[in-house]
Amino acid sequence: MQKQNTDVTIIGGGAAGIMAAITLKRKYPDKQVILTDRTFALGRKILVCGAGRCNITNVNLENGPQGHYYGAEASFVSAVMERFAYEDIVNFFADLGVEVYVELKRSIGKLFPVTNRADTITEMLIDELNRLGVKVWLNSEVTGITPADEGFDIQLSHTVREQSLTLRSTVCILAAGGKTYPALGSNGSGYDLAESLGHTIIEPVPSALPVEAENELSDKLQGIRVEMEATAVIEGKDGKQSTDEVMFTKYGLSGPAILNISREISIHINRHGGSSAGIRLNAFPGLSEDNVIELLEKRWTKRPDQLVNVSMYGLFPNKVADVFSELAGLPDRTSGSLTPAEKKEACRNNDRVHNSCYSNPHME
Repeated sequence: MQKQNTDVTIIGGGAAGIMAAITLKRKYPDKQVILTDRTFALGRKILVCGAGRCNITNVNLENGPQGHYYGAEASFVSAVMERFAYEDIVNFFADLGVEVYVELKRSIGKLFPVTNRADTITEMLIDELNRLGVKVWLNSEVTGITPADEGFDIQLSHTVREQSLTLRSTVCILAAGGKTYPALGSNGSGYDLAESLGHTIIEPVPSALPVEAENELSDKLQGIRVEMEATAVIEGKDGKQSTDEVMFTKYGLSGPAILNISREISIHINRHGGSSAGIRLNAFPGLSEDNVIELLEKRWTKRPDQLVNVSMYGLFPNKVADVFSELAGLPDRTSGSLTPAEKKEACRNNDRVHNSCYSNPHME
């Protein structure tokens, strides 16, 4: 078995590993930095980020990330962002020559490269690695890490040439990712490496993913996207909330709003063995029931001979308005024929469409 020495070895050629390599080499240009990846290319998961456009960061981070974080304790992400904040991220990519823009079709605040292509990001990052002289080893699977007197002995196996190598590295950075997308490299092997060094692994569970939930809306609106306010409800208590697109699917719910809040539902069901979990959807984000009643009353007063579903065509896609009206029991009624109680029920149905979405979903 061959042996080789180096100053720093970074395991994992995704976004974290690449950023670590660039940062280290800029600060310590005389140190030898080796970046390894078990697949044939760097940054493969970056290429599928943001539906292939790569949402780099979010403009809302400029005023603090706490209110826009859907992970663990907010203090965790705050500590990270204090060291490398929104402005630092934007400046980093500007220095590489990547121009960005804020997506304006919603108020979510996502930043994308002006090319709307994720490969813009990967190519510029790889170019910077090459410019700095970072050594990149592809198709290199790390099979073990052993503490040594002056660093670590890292065992590598080349997945194509079937050769083995022991790398004595003064510093080892583990950036192998989780197990979200094995086909792109993140197969969970990093957990085993960390555990072999004495770290405790909290049981990984799926997160940022669709939710299976039987409900009438999904049955009737498959494939339709609507901007909604989605709230995770755990054991009857409101949890994380997100306003963004919700997509109704054959199996339940998907879309950015659902992905944002799915983590705590998954933890409750898959890690803690809970069963009482659901999602509440609000078709009028930020509006109370009284606000909704006022909004719809104006439309109904102006055109009392208009069908209830048609009165909502300007608020929602036509199919969505039809289904809302149907579920309220008013498919063929005109606005002027509604009793005060029926009006309130119609408003309540649209303000709380979660009534038919609330269920005990499990994670796919």
